[in-house]
Amino acid sequence: IHYCLMGTGALAPSRYRATMTLRRFDWSFFLATLALILVGVVMIYSAYEASLPPMDRHWTDNAVFRQLLFAGVGLIAYFFVAAIDYRHLSAFHRWTFGLVVLALGATMVIGNVAFGGQRWIRFETFGIQPSELSKVLMITVLARYLSGEEGSLDSPLPFLASMVLAIVPAILIYRQPNFGTALIVVVTWVGMSFLAGVRWQHIALLVCLGLVAIPVVWFQMEDYMRDRILLF
Repeated sequence: IHYCLMGTGALAPSRYRATMTLRRFDWSFFLATLALILVGVVMIYSAYEASLPPMDRHWTDNAVFRQLLFAGVGLIAYFFVAAIDYRHLSAFHRWTFGLVVLALGATMVIGNVAFGGQRWIRFETFGIQPSELSKVLMITVLARYLSGEEGSLDSPLPFLASMVLAIVPAILIYRQPNFGTALIVVVTWVGMSFLAGVRWQHIALLVCLGLVAIPVVWFQMEDYMRDRILLF
């Protein structure tokens, strides 16, 4: 019916897909993103650029311009990803996991060391923080292993497999060190496991293992990590 109403030309299917993509697009989320970008630019200008004395410098050294440039690139990627059916992403879960581990491993070898951490891979005029990408990419990987056939989560194997998949990047991120991001990866896995319908027995087993591991993990932490937890 849609094709008949829109015409019988060769472009009708593509127009139909474009129309459906626009209908599914979350405009409120997009406007909230723009608002956050605007607030961020204003904060960067007021906290940093406004305090600098007048001087000649390359435009890439201007934090406001850099923020706007990366925001523009990010918005282009935003529209591109929004046009993709997220269900297709599960077909690439193995490649995605391999990319995450490879990027985090490369960060430990060639990453830029700054402020006591090795978290960024620097290029000529910009840098990439693989741990931030991992937070999003691991969601697609974990979703694949937690969305099996109905009843598959009655077995502990998918649950344990997803746990291993989450722990590997979490350890690599923790070693940077980046305790906060590593904790986010673990908490994301716990929340996804709960929503996926993991049996209560498996969750109880996980809690018991966590209680046993707490003393060991606590004394392996850096002082500032323990201070953050106590302050929280």
